[in-house]
Amino acid sequence: MCKTESDKLFFTDIELALAYCQLLVKKIAKPRRRRILEIVHGNPLCLASEIAKIYLKQYKEPISPSTLDGHLKELVYYGLCEARFAGKRKTYVTTGLVSQLCHLAEIFKSSQRAAMFIELSKQMKR
Repeated sequence: MCKTESDKLFFTDIELALAYCQLLVKKIAKPRRRRILEIVHGNPLCLASEIAKIYLKQYKEPISPSTLDGHLKELVYYGLCEARFAGKRKTYVTTGLVSQLCHLAEIFKSSQRAAMFIELSKQMKR
């Protein structure tokens, strides 16, 4: 847990990592944001207009430029994407953090615990 010492709050590395993971889960819980993240991960250095076209094609649902911009800003702010500038053009790419999360997901899927967690999550949704 956290400890107080002369009114300062201290956290262990694992507490900070777990808090960050919880925050990331909340941020990508929104279906649109998760879909945008998947598009950027599969199509690095995409312009926002290209992301919107891919989104429409894959999900048969338009996404407004302002909505897309808001989601991209959140993904950049929380370290899941980077915005890169080439002149006036801004492209997006996922960070190494997303690759690490994908790697962890692969390890998790191959473990025996995956079935247990999937069943537990189904029960929690009921």
